[in-house]
Amino acid sequence: MKKIFTFILALAAASSLLSACSFGNDENMHTLYFRNISENKEVVATFFNSVNDETSEVKMKKYAQDDKTFTYSCDGDTSKFNMAYITYDGITTDKFAFNKCVSGWFKTEQAVMPYAEGCSTTYKYNSTEAEFTFCGYKKYVHIWLPDDYDADSDEKYATIYMLDGQNADFMEIPEEYSSIPEEYPINQTLNETEQVRAMIAETGYKAIIVEIDTIGQYDNESAFSRDDEMVPDIGELAAGESTGWTKKLGNKFAEFMNDTVVPYIRENYNVYTDALHTSIRGASLSGLGAFYITMEHPETFGTAGAMSPSFWVYDKETWKNYLSQKTIDENSPFLYFYTGGEKEDTGAETKMVYEVLNELDYPSEKLALHYNENGGHALPYWKAVMSEFLEAVVFQHVEVLQPASEGSEK
Repeated sequence: MKKIFTFILALAAASSLLSACSFGNDENMHTLYFRNISENKEVVATFFNSVNDETSEVKMKKYAQDDKTFTYSCDGDTSKFNMAYITYDGITTDKFAFNKCVSGWFKTEQAVMPYAEGCSTTYKYNSTEAEFTFCGYKKYVHIWLPDDYDADSDEKYATIYMLDGQNADFMEIPEEYSSIPEEYPINQTLNETEQVRAMIAETGYKAIIVEIDTIGQYDNESAFSRDDEMVPDIGELAAGESTGWTKKLGNKFAEFMNDTVVPYIRENYNVYTDALHTSIRGASLSGLGAFYITMEHPETFGTAGAMSPSFWVYDKETWKNYLSQKTIDENSPFLYFYTGGEKEDTGAETKMVYEVLNELDYPSEKLALHYNENGGHALPYWKAVMSEFLEAVVFQHVEVLQPASEGSEK
């Protein structure tokens, strides 16, 4: 009898331990999908925490299959892990953000791309184009609408502005490609629409995307460039920086966004008109631009995503002088920063501005910094954390990066 009782106790303890290790708090668990065009013997998701390096390997189970694809799934704890990668039959994907805005990744014949489980995976990019004039030359803006966009619905849509619209998406994958060349646009795009489509599917937070080309003047490269459009004039350039490489049109570009593009979108599309539902994102020089535009117009933009921002343009004293003139309170915009290391990316400069904001008592619940020591200054890194920026957009909170504060869905 003692043996039976001891066995029952051991079984209960083991069951309790297994539950604690595998399942966690149901509220924090989120399903990750992986779709492949071939069947795999073993698929494993590795979740990890970019702050404390905690990891967890979970074997994915076959979730569904049709005549063309096989889909696998597993659950991960979004309160513990903010990144993941998938290993299938010895092949490992790139690392990508993991949170409640993520659905899954699809291994096509050409590449591994984000997708929304239950939605079409044709990867056809449909947008309408609007033409404006900026500093005397044409400026193109591309507007993407979700498949079920309803111009007459009572429910409004949030607006996500994406600088560097020229890198935002690709039209579609050419059928003649069995693999995609390195230089083909699919490898130089952020797949923004698919990531936002996944965000909508997983959270119910509806949004449209407005992509703004930031490559200067199309028909005269010597006239204006991206360097001119994205750099604001807030003082003397940092020591060692030559003065001839930028015309510092960033101030005018911020006014163009606030006074021309945003009013056009709000007048012609069924969107919210408050800052809370209006966000902007950029990377490198456009990360600098997105940050500056938001700080100049917090009444318009409630969330900024600055990925590998080019804060090196100005030194710490100049940034501190500029930011100290801004109103900083509980109504300040949410600022999400991502950067790679100090050798291969703008890690030192991004941490510098982040420190300045803390010194000026910027609300900690409105600041999130993802520092990736091994990250480089390249588009694949920014694509990998796109959904982390979207987490900030939806929840005004980035779970793992802000463990002490509480966010709330809009």
